[in-house]
This record gives sequence, structure tokens and C-alpha cells, in this order.
Amino acid sequence: MLAVVGAGHNPATTPVRQWMLTPAPTLHQGDSLAMALALMSRTTLPGLPVLDAYGHPCGFLSRQRLAQAPMPQPEGPGALNPEPDSSCPGWGCGLSVVSSLCLGLSSPDQN
Repeated sequence: MLAVVGAGHNPATTPVRQWMLTPAPTLHQGDSLAMALALMSRTTLPGLPVLDAYGHPCGFLSRQRLAQAPMPQPEGPGALNPEPDSSCPGWGCGLSVVSSLCLGLSSPDQN
């Protein structure tokens, strides 16, 4: 808001399209958490919208929620847990997928 006013624009009449980020970075339900982390590291946004197979928004992955997600442990000598965790979907390949967080995603009808 300060940038809009500072640039001499009236926030009451300035269209959103003049300040929106486009194209908007998004994730898809099947994207890996590693992909989500990589994309979030290239932006200062608080999170990213998650799209379903039809390109419709189905949730939002926040930085906080991503930080709570299970991530692969380092392998080799000194690793904390070198064995795959079979309770985590996709762990065998070293990555959980974004869709495994679907139940925890914020959606417009949730607080």
C-alpha cells in the first residue's frame, strides 16, 4: 500500500492489475516438496497457491506449513535416520509430494 501511495497512485482507484505479480508462481498437487522449496526460495511471498489437475486453486502452501513437512534426512556416515520412513508417502524416492499436505492446506473456507 505504501508503494502505491508513494508512487502517487490513489489506492481507491488504482486497479489491482497494475500491482499484481504475473505470471503468478503456483504449485500443482503432484509437485515435490523440493520443488515447492525451490520455488519459494526465489520469491518473498508468504506461500504459494496449489492448483488441481484442472488448474483450479485447491489450497495454499505456506512457508510455515512447508517447514513442518517431512524432508529427507542426509545419507551416509553421521546421518540421523538413514532408513526410509515408510509412513511418509513418497519417502522412498526421497521426496514427499505436495498432495500429501492437502489435508493441511489452508483453503478459502477455512480460518
